[in-house]
Amino acid sequence: SKEKDLSSLLKEIAILNEADPETVDLLAGGKLEDSYLRVVGIYGGNSRILQNGVVISAWKESEIKSWATIAKSHPENNGLEFIEETIAVIKQANKLFCGHDLRIVQIISLLSFFMGKEGGRLLQISTGEGKSTTSAGLAIIKAL
Repeated sequence: SKEKDLSSLLKEIAILNEADPETVDLLAGGKLEDSYLRVVGIYGGNSRILQNGVVISAWKESEIKSWATIAKSHPENNGLEFIEETIAVIKQANKLFCGHDLRIVQIISLLSFFMGKEGGRLLQISTGEGKSTTSAGLAIIKAL
């Protein structure tokens, strides 16, 4: 199946969640879209956590391991900026070790999970959209 673009995906989420005020706020305020775009920008830029002068999209295994070591003790490891950078690093790790990029729906799912109120969130991910990779990403972020 063809991957949905960001705009189509956000519209679908809005339709499916029109009765959920929290999701409506994330979408209407542009918070979720802005956060997704920041992840993409961080991926093409330098890490704030591992300041090595190499863009994240060019990292090899050694940079990812160094980043993870520093990130585990990072003082702001629950903030949105940290989560966005973590997703950018997961995107590169997935590309290196699995041979493919994270899908838009996977990044949006990861962001939605952490942008919601405390207590969690139920996510609906269709067949073939990468539930296993998304679950692994959630586990990585929570482990940090």
